[in-house]
Amino acid sequence: MPFTKTMPITQLDWKPILASQDVNTLIELSLAEDIGTGDITTASIFSGPQIIETEIVARTKTIVCGLPLAHKIFHQLDPQIEFPHST
Repeated sequence: MPFTKTMPITQLDWKPILASQDVNTLIELSLAEDIGTGDITTASIFSGPQIIETEIVARTKTIVCGLPLAHKIFHQLDPQIEFPHST
């Protein structure tokens, strides 16, 4: 069924999900598998750690899901990360 403005949109309570040991373990395993000992492409572009700023821009109406989870993952990589987002 295509999305329409009349479809009910519910908000998910992320607190128990993000507090779950299973979710934390999955994040740790996923990052370890993805990052491993490093990334060859990143190493060829950057000479060392750098502070960067980026944006994700949608050019059409978009529904974005999982921002609290994305924030938790990025925060695990860098506890000082700034992750502003609007909903």
